[in-house]
Amino acid sequence: MLRKVGESAWPISEKDAVVSIKDASYPIPFPQGLEFNSPAHGCWNIVHSGMLIPEAHQIYVCADNCMRGVVLTAAEMNAADRFSFVLVEEQNLLNTLYQCVLGPMGDDATKDRIKRLEDYGIIRSQDEKWYCSISKYFREYMVMREQNIDFYPLWNRTEKLFRAVGAKAFGHTYGADWEDQLLQKYPPDPNNRFKPGNFLAEAKSRVEDMKTKTAVYEVDPDRINLLNGTTTGGLFSILAAEYETSGLDKVFKMRKGEFVQKTNALTSARNPYDHNNDEWILEDVKSNTVSRCTEFLTLMEAYLELK
Repeated sequence: MLRKVGESAWPISEKDAVVSIKDASYPIPFPQGLEFNSPAHGCWNIVHSGMLIPEAHQIYVCADNCMRGVVLTAAEMNAADRFSFVLVEEQNLLNTLYQCVLGPMGDDATKDRIKRLEDYGIIRSQDEKWYCSISKYFREYMVMREQNIDFYPLWNRTEKLFRAVGAKAFGHTYGADWEDQLLQKYPPDPNNRFKPGNFLAEAKSRVEDMKTKTAVYEVDPDRINLLNGTTTGGLFSILAAEYETSGLDKVFKMRKGEFVQKTNALTSARNPYDHNNDEWILEDVKSNTVSRCTEFLTLMEAYLELK
């Protein structure tokens, strides 16, 4: 439930909602109420704005994908002591439901999630491997819904395999200590934050934090490597920097320029999907994104011998 803030300013008429620059007056140029931060803010985000308030302490409640950015901003500003967060975790129960009832069983269908669905009375076990829904009509509804392309599982698997391919290729090139060697090869560049060295340094810090919070991230600490701590853009930057050196050109079977172009397109499409704003994406962009994910998946599954 939203509560009105600044009762004296309410109700706000349509006229009061717009203030010309010439009419704005210090220190309150417009009525104070629930305010919105535009997503088109470039490099200046909501954390920067909040930190302008002396001695302010910010608490963010959001999911992983949004949290990554705000956590990094607080760290970059050396203001982590003024920042707290509450992570909103989704249970992956919808994917688990479809995998149990319609198949095939995948990574989402863990024993704990299956048991949760059974406890809710949504599915029931037929034997040790197969499950049925609460009614045949519900199953028919699931089949109908399945006809729509679900982008998220496709993207999640694509990103997961990109990290796995990078780790395998770097291990072949540099050996077991490939993480340390990459950190030495690509030092941070204070003049260009988009250099691989900066992404690697940020990833190292993030991975160290992840290893202290394995219960939150639900991961085995022994399976966390440097690439698990990169953002999507950072991951692609590192892969591009090592494209020929680590033999990735043999994996993806395309020139480096084409690889960079296609992965940049994936990164651009990813942000609206993460924020549930896929209506911002044109249908041809959606189609091309699905095609690129499928293309990369085929190549990566072959390299990782998953098929």
